[in-house]
Amino acid sequence: MVVPTAMLSEPIRFSDDQLAESSRVQCEAALKQLTGDAGFDCRVRRVIETSYPFPPKLARVAATLFVSERTLKRRLQEENASFQNLVDQVRLERAREFLTGTGMNLNQIADVLGYADAANFTRAFKRWTGVSPSHYRVTEQQSAGVVPSTLAPV
Repeated sequence: MVVPTAMLSEPIRFSDDQLAESSRVQCEAALKQLTGDAGFDCRVRRVIETSYPFPPKLARVAATLFVSERTLKRRLQEENASFQNLVDQVRLERAREFLTGTGMNLNQIADVLGYADAANFTRAFKRWTGVSPSHYRVTEQQSAGVVPSTLAPV
């Protein structure tokens, strides 16, 4: 879109000040609901979920929320939460999504979730769920009626 420089100083035609104010109030109310109702742990979790690379460092999350690392830890502790537990919750959710919704192998999933190798990922997944990632994938595929590709007829 190209706009001549002279047009930039002219008022916007068909603007409605009352509608603009109403929209601004609605947006501010929605933002307040999103940020005001959520506890500090929810805010930290949102930052973790949207961080790249994953998982984020504690210092980066603290800086994003404009608090010190100590304050972040203290406020999470007040809500009976911890940074590592929040990271692990997000990792588990993503692991389940990758295992059921993609054909990624365990090495790829481990890499995306920030693990050094598939063995570390497998140990963590077993600790969280009680089953191996491979077993979880097969079980989920069977319950969804999907034939695993390794068992599919040729």
